[in-house]
Amino acid sequence: MSGNFTQRGECATYDKYARAEAALRCGADLVLELPFPWSSAGAEFFALGGVSVALGAGAAGFVYGSESGDASVAGHVSLARSTDEYRAVLDRFDGDSVGAAAAHAAALKKMGLDPGPNDKLASFYMDAARNMGFPADFRAVKRIPTDSGRHVSASDIRRLIRSGGREEPERLIAPEALPAYQKEGVLSGNVRKLDEIIFTYFRLFAPETAEGVFDAGGGVYERLCRAARDAGSGEEFFRLAANKKYTNARLRRAALFSVLGVGRKDVSALPEFTFLLAAGEKGRKILSEMDGNLCVLTKPSDASGLDGTAKRQYGLSCRADELFAACCDPAVPAGEFLKRTPYIEKNG
Repeated sequence: MSGNFTQRGECATYDKYARAEAALRCGADLVLELPFPWSSAGAEFFALGGVSVALGAGAAGFVYGSESGDASVAGHVSLARSTDEYRAVLDRFDGDSVGAAAAHAAALKKMGLDPGPNDKLASFYMDAARNMGFPADFRAVKRIPTDSGRHVSASDIRRLIRSGGREEPERLIAPEALPAYQKEGVLSGNVRKLDEIIFTYFRLFAPETAEGVFDAGGGVYERLCRAARDAGSGEEFFRLAANKKYTNARLRRAALFSVLGVGRKDVSALPEFTFLLAAGEKGRKILSEMDGNLCVLTKPSDASGLDGTAKRQYGLSCRADELFAACCDPAVPAGEFLKRTPYIEKNG
């Protein structure tokens, strides 16, 4: 599960330990963290990090929510991206005003493929597993639409929560999960506070150029710097930076990675550790049977032996948690998540 920052480049609505507890209450046995920066990377590297952690924990297969409910849909997309035909179609969009996501979608469509967002993301899971030489079993669970025919997304629920209401979002959340979100001590991320922090960084502290910041190339970083000079608030900052070529998520990821100093090497490497967020009885048994391919941290002292790449990764993850702590409302001390402990279900 993603930590305190998500693939949208935003802070999570609820802190990672509350969400992990909710998952356990709903039937999960073990919840491990997909650390930052993979949790906030685009689909390719998000999948790389997630699949790596899952395989390191001993996973034999993957289950994912899907618009189609058919794993072959993602399989066809995964295979299509590896063909010369796909690359030839994609090359025709090179230099156009459309962004990378739109170009890839158009290339797939020309090949007769039009996957939904979940199926598309699953295709990157398949890419990652194949590149790691792991013939994983992938199973798709069909998402159930509402009576109106549309899927209620997590984004829909987040908007309802942030609008200040309780009754409507709680109706859409599994009742077993609600106690995890309602108990004292749960921290909520405030996206508006994050926007103001990022806007302030680009207005006052960002260098004129940023060498090596991931996802900030192709003029994105310079665009963010210009928007900061013209904007009067964090909300206006992202609105001015947006255009048809760059999705909101791409801009947010680039801005977040600029603030926290994330480079391409950081996201293209495999995670060398994960945090234990929650475990039940079966989950504790899984942990005891892991063969040591993945370092699982449960408390800060566990990180004392990390060095090299792992130490760098741990530092980035801690900085992200410190930023999330500043984005809570009210803000909490920077070391708040160094004091947190996994949710352990005693009689799971």
